[in-house]
Amino acid sequence: MSTELIDFSKPMIVLRVGEKLRKPYHKKPFIYIDKSTLGSEKHFVTFLNDESRSWDNGTYILKAARQGDTLQAPTFAFAQFQREDGKVRALQNGNGQYLCWEFFRRKQP
Repeated sequence: MSTELIDFSKPMIVLRVGEKLRKPYHKKPFIYIDKSTLGSEKHFVTFLNDESRSWDNGTYILKAARQGDTLQAPTFAFAQFQREDGKVRALQNGNGQYLCWEFFRRKQP
């Protein structure tokens, strides 16, 4: 999947993963991400820690809108992460299914 298809001018949808379903996170259903936060995995995790400081423990998925589409249109799975004890503990790779990893790979020499 091409990372150029992502519209960073639109907010990403925040989904909380439960045992049986994924639903929008009631405390913060949207998050804006700037490309500058995607310089490295460490930089992105620092950004997520700052943005999700007050979120509950659990697993979250960020879904990005496609260029030119509305938020109701199909979205891309951008990132999945685990929060424990007030911090992002794990950024999931998912065998390359999360687009954030494409940005990290491009930045490496």
